[in-house]
Amino acid sequence: MDMFAIFPGASKPMSVMEWLDHSSFDELAEIDLPRNRCRNLYHVEGKYFVPLLDCSLQEIYRFAQENMVHPDDRTAYAEIMDPESMERRLSEASPTPGFVSAEIRHKLLDGSWRWTELLLASAETPGIVRAYIFDIQNQKDRLEGRVTSYQGKVEYDELTGLLREKDFFAKAREALAEYPDGWCLIVIDIENFKLFNDWYGREAGDVLLAKVGTLLRAAERDSGGVAGYLGQDDFCLAAPYDADRVEHLYRELQPLSAKSGETSSVGFLPALGIALAEQGLPILDLFDRAAFAVRKIKGDFHTRVLIYQPSMLEKTEEEYRILSDFQSGLKRGEVYFCLQPQCRVSSGRIVGAESLARWRRADGTNTPPDTFVPVLEKYGFVTDLDQFIWEGVCKWLRKWIDAEHTPIPISVNVSQVDIFTIDVPRYLESLTEKYRLPKSCLKIEITESAYVSDVAAVKEAVQRLRDMGFLALMDDFGSGYSSLNMLRRLNVDIIKLDAQFLRFDDTDSEKGIHILETILNMTQTMALPVIVEGVETAQQVSFLADLGCRYIQGYHFYKPMDVSDFERVISDENNIDTDGFAFKPNQQFHIREFLDQNIYTDSMLNNILGAAAFYEWDGAENVDIVRFNEQFYRLVNEPNFKDRIQGIQDFFHPNDRKEFFELLKKAEADRLNGASGMFGVYREDGSLGRFFMRLYYLEQTERGKVFYGSLQEMTKVTELQNQMKLLSRFSSESIVFLRRRKGNWLSQIVVHGLRDAIGLSQEAFQKELDEGDFYRRFDDTSREIFYAMLEAAEEDELNFGFPARILNANGKFEKIYVKIDFVHDEYSEVERILMFRKREEEDMSAPRL
Repeated sequence: MDMFAIFPGASKPMSVMEWLDHSSFDELAEIDLPRNRCRNLYHVEGKYFVPLLDCSLQEIYRFAQENMVHPDDRTAYAEIMDPESMERRLSEASPTPGFVSAEIRHKLLDGSWRWTELLLASAETPGIVRAYIFDIQNQKDRLEGRVTSYQGKVEYDELTGLLREKDFFAKAREALAEYPDGWCLIVIDIENFKLFNDWYGREAGDVLLAKVGTLLRAAERDSGGVAGYLGQDDFCLAAPYDADRVEHLYRELQPLSAKSGETSSVGFLPALGIALAEQGLPILDLFDRAAFAVRKIKGDFHTRVLIYQPSMLEKTEEEYRILSDFQSGLKRGEVYFCLQPQCRVSSGRIVGAESLARWRRADGTNTPPDTFVPVLEKYGFVTDLDQFIWEGVCKWLRKWIDAEHTPIPISVNVSQVDIFTIDVPRYLESLTEKYRLPKSCLKIEITESAYVSDVAAVKEAVQRLRDMGFLALMDDFGSGYSSLNMLRRLNVDIIKLDAQFLRFDDTDSEKGIHILETILNMTQTMALPVIVEGVETAQQVSFLADLGCRYIQGYHFYKPMDVSDFERVISDENNIDTDGFAFKPNQQFHIREFLDQNIYTDSMLNNILGAAAFYEWDGAENVDIVRFNEQFYRLVNEPNFKDRIQGIQDFFHPNDRKEFFELLKKAEADRLNGASGMFGVYREDGSLGRFFMRLYYLEQTERGKVFYGSLQEMTKVTELQNQMKLLSRFSSESIVFLRRRKGNWLSQIVVHGLRDAIGLSQEAFQKELDEGDFYRRFDDTSREIFYAMLEAAEEDELNFGFPARILNANGKFEKIYVKIDFVHDEYSEVERILMFRKREEEDMSAPRL
């Protein structure tokens, strides 16, 4: 057996030594020639008749000659092991100086003999020699035509010492036939093995394979199984399944890829796929299952050992079914796009929209995008979808413009697969040329993950798109690990931020708020507009608006809608904003500016903040004021102020105390927006004041929960409202103020004395006025007179009144008198006062102007 055939022309003997140290030897001893000593370094228990010793070289040499070596092989043994000539033989060895070997039969513990190869190798230290014993009985049997379990030439891999593929499967098939239950097949793969060879060299790769072979031979021996080498970095082990043994095998394999003095790289870890044997299941099918499990975990550095489950194959089959059905669905027109508006926060008007792919099958069922889009991306077919959507959007935009409607920009999504498979800028430009569209009609959204994958390619594509006149957006900003670096390196027009930053739990809300503030402040500094998508609640909108966010996409304003529904919405130009996306840098200040003592004095800051205090709630039934500012002290304005800051709930009106504690709970639950309410508080003189309070939860301390609160006295306003309600109880009139804003009339009920007559509460009356339904209660004649009088009196702003009939809540007509007066007051928005009262005799005359 030529142990060095795998190292042809090796120029570094130590690379051979490294391989030997990790090869599948049975015994290893170290010989110190200057000191005439020999000691065991490695020993296989229960196999050879080898004493474990640390003795003189002469002693072990004589003992082996007489007791360990077959009588017919003693001469060959002496030729390489004679202490007197060993060093000379090694230096003169050919073809590889420093290495000599001989085939020797060694005695086993049961007294029989087994063919081995005895190899001596000079170590790096002068005078030190290592003696290896390799088991070559199987090779001898093969060469001499002796086979045991099946006919044919049995082949072992010289590098790993394991059965090669054909013989492994033949022997494993026999083992599984004998033991059909409880066995398994393990496929072992070294992650990125080709890269390992590139980094460290082919010789290091061979050493790694030899190490794995040594471990699997031991596993084969310990379990009674069969191990094999299938080429490249693929190994197999058929053995009884034992979870602990598998875990032990992985722990032994894990550090093998480490170079001397280094830590094993996670990129070169082994992956183990396991398939449990079943009665009648062919060995190759079992192998396919185990190999499939390995493929599932390659690249996943959290899971490195996986047992095959039928559901894995079902998932893959489902993915292939989706791919097949998708292509058919594309041809049959089942795939289409819908549009989700993007709105300006301040007005709610639409400034743009994003096109989103949808798939409605012929049977009417919908396949969600998060089901089919990831599959298309995984297998590289998402470009078919994207090109289809891009052209559909352009075609629709052309149709909309031809119908003489105002276009708004539509976003189309571009994936990293698109950028690496087609010339995206040129393709999109060709579509705008084909459909005669201005480039401003399209916004190009590229996910942050695409930027991370290949910065140079994406950077070039983005720059070309912007040079052509397209708007470029970075989608899913903040989802990757290099967002800030991407902003520095790429020149985009708009950032899209997911509302996931607004979904905090109690443990991370403060950090999440600070992160969101930092991101928005950073983008404002860079003059980059931000669209926050996924916004669902009014509280989220309010919080984002307070942070300076201008644009929102989400269910709070509009859900994704079919094109026909979108057309109906934007047909009303009051719903759209043609100013588009814009940002003026440095146009707003930040609250931290208030902290600069060089700008603001304490007195000025107190005046800006108004009455404010910190409250401490014990979580039960007691709230204390722990800190307050001068404005708060003045607002409370009580002689015995110190006596009123402990247990403040005792000074609330009894009906408001429960509501006060509910407000504390709401503020704690909604840390972003806080909570507010109106409460009655008794003064020291016994009078009742009304105060508007807004609370924000800050932190939990040892003493209790701390809140920040602002306070505003509403006593006079509340008294006026109560007086109006009181007047409504005793008045026979209903009075409504009419204001005009942006061409629309807004109604405000001041007094509602006709509550009983027409059977409507003030809330119901207000609702009907707001929605324009109240005037439908007029009978036909009264309604015609009402609108005619309005039109006639509009130009000259004349006052008028007339008798009318109105349908009450019980379906009966009430006789009333209607009067409208025009208002001329430069300090009020009110332009008209509308009055309704029960009809008296003098009201029976004809309408009067």
